[in-house]
Amino acid sequence: MHVPLLRPVRSASLLVGVFIILASLARWGGTAHPGPRFVVGVMVFTSLVLSFMALIAWLYRDMSAPATRPRPAILHRTMSALSLSSCAMFAIGFYWDEIWHRRFGGFGNDFLWPPHMLIYSSMLLFALFAVGGIMFTLRGHGSIRERLRSEPYIGLLGLVS
Repeated sequence: MHVPLLRPVRSASLLVGVFIILASLARWGGTAHPGPRFVVGVMVFTSLVLSFMALIAWLYRDMSAPATRPRPAILHRTMSALSLSSCAMFAIGFYWDEIWHRRFGGFGNDFLWPPHMLIYSSMLLFALFAVGGIMFTLRGHGSIRERLRSEPYIGLLGLVS
């Protein structure tokens, strides 16, 4: 059974749950510099996230319109493998970096450490996804929404990156 009101309620409850988790982490985990600047920073970050959510909702709302010419499945598999490897590089790099900082110290003289190079490589892949994904989906005919809907997964990967 499909209930149209269920989707917004589910999304709102997910957002409330994320906010509760983040507020709990800040409350009991502490912050580096609590105070008004921290609150302003949280508000700015929250407004950025909400802006991207509104942009994605506007771009991808009413996906019942037929997609133009679908791309080969090998493209989707390649992009999936590259994005997963980039996320893995990012996670492994941060874990490795934390170990190296505990073991060797250093702050300020560690710009070219091997863990940082792994993190920089993953960030470069993220940037390539952002530029490449948006450029790939925007070439074509129709409005911006139609172009992004022709390749929804690659366009969304570009927006999220």
